[in-house]
Amino acid sequence: MQRSTPHLAWLVLAAFAGCGGSGAQPEAPVPVAAGADGGTAISREAAPSVGNVATGDAVASAGVDPVELKLELASFMAPGSWKRVDPPTSRIVDAEYTIPRAAGDDFDGRLTVMAAGGGSEANIERWTSEFMQPAGNSPKIEPLNIDGVQASWVDIEGDWKGSSFAPLPQPRPNQRLLAVIIPLTSRHDLYVKLIGPRQTLADRADEFREFAKSARRKLPPGAADDAK
Repeated sequence: MQRSTPHLAWLVLAAFAGCGGSGAQPEAPVPVAAGADGGTAISREAAPSVGNVATGDAVASAGVDPVELKLELASFMAPGSWKRVDPPTSRIVDAEYTIPRAAGDDFDGRLTVMAAGGGSEANIERWTSEFMQPAGNSPKIEPLNIDGVQASWVDIEGDWKGSSFAPLPQPRPNQRLLAVIIPLTSRHDLYVKLIGPRQTLADRADEFREFAKSARRKLPPGAADDAK
């Protein structure tokens, strides 16, 4: 199945400046939906497949050189131990990796990269609603400088109920979500998200941070770099 690209998304945005994406067409280039007020709503994600890919190949590649990930709107340097899922399991995701699970964990981690609108606050709120957290707990959010712009580091822990668009039959205990939100323009961001068992993410948190920090944004010709 052919996936839409973020580059096409900018062509659409240029033609309909000021309008939120509908997200209703099968090959909508921007993974956003129209909000009740006509504005841009939160990004939508297909049912996740966290931890359903065998880890043998990924573990075997541990220690190899980093591999460059080239996307329409950004490039990254990925650890060689990560197993790329190509094509991604969701058409709105620009890149996906399986992160090998820690010893004793039942699932691998799932890392996705995608460009979307909707605003970082709305997306963080949605991610938080997908977790059952102890009373008083809240997401940990901190600034992170990436490629000359101020990004946001997000850390959420608890029992994961699954995506808000595809809930799990039973919450999955002791899970964690790490995300980095990198501004592209005043209306759209780049979302780098990793979700999986708490121990797996604890083991891979530094790798994930370095992956996100390696991002080099590539805005298409004519797009204003108003994120700086």
